[in-house]
Amino acid sequence: MSIVTRKRDDSDYSPTWKWVDNEELVGTHVEFRRASTDNGEKVVWEIRSGEHGSVSVFLDPTNLLMKVQAELARRKTKHGEPRLEPEERVRLNPGAKRPSKRTPGQTVWPFPVVEFEHGLPDTSAEEFLVSGISATADEGEALEDAIAKDNPAPPAQGEDIPF
Repeated sequence: MSIVTRKRDDSDYSPTWKWVDNEELVGTHVEFRRASTDNGEKVVWEIRSGEHGSVSVFLDPTNLLMKVQAELARRKTKHGEPRLEPEERVRLNPGAKRPSKRTPGQTVWPFPVVEFEHGLPDTSAEEFLVSGISATADEGEALEDAIAKDNPAPPAQGEDIPF
């Protein structure tokens, strides 16, 4: 079981969730709030877990913050509003701590699993580029064939290019 610190009597926040390698936090979104810390202002995500009650998750690990920001950006693009639904189910797994790629001697949580109940797909570069193809590939047609259909071969050497 993850270690959850006791709530301070003078705090408005739920107990802080303490991450353990590969241990998941599954619950529902309650709200995002700002909190003043010794290291400046941070965003706190309150999640209600059936097993632990309400817990505060600091969006301080960079990988977790970036994944939440990416999901909110997708929602803003798709729905015009960057927000999670009240009581939306979420699942977080910090993975195992690994050495930082940017700061020698420091370890970081990779957060390989950050799932949202109403999450939008993360469009890969290939999907983005292929989305420009006018006709979708027929059943069983290779991606290369679909691209060739929309992009005829360039003129042979010596032929004029029609502009």
